Amino acid sequence: MSRLARHRVGRETRLRVLIAEDIGGSRQLLASLLRQVAPEVEIHEVTDGADVVETHRRLEPQITFLDIGLPNKTGLEVLHEIRVDDAASFIVIVSAHSQAAVITEAVALGVDGFVVKPYSPQRIVEALDRFRARLS
Repeated sequence: MSRLARHRVGRETRLRVLIAEDIGGSRQLLASLLRQVAPEVEIHEVTDGADVVETHRRLEPQITFLDIGLPNKTGLEVLHEIRVDDAASFIVIVSAHSQAAVITEAVALGVDGFVVKPYSPQRIVEALDRFRARLS
């Protein structure tokens, strides 16, 4: 059974999302935006890079929004570790770290999207649209 199929509730599909962000205001803003544009979301949050991989394994989110500047383990280290176990999960980096070298490394590690902070809500909607297009 696909990961998406495991989260069906009645006729609606529950979209399990993991937000890995250490700054409370940024995390709350992203969660609020996701709830507005995708009411079917089930949001889980983590604030420490060292906890992201284990939380990802346990929750099996369909989408992970990942900051690069996490404490104790960078988002790029987390991305690498997740990709070792899970090549299919949709991962979007949301970060102020927008240097070409960072983006190049993220792409090489298999990131599905990169949203630069500060961002417009449209950038998150576009990431969700890319995820949904991948399902069809």
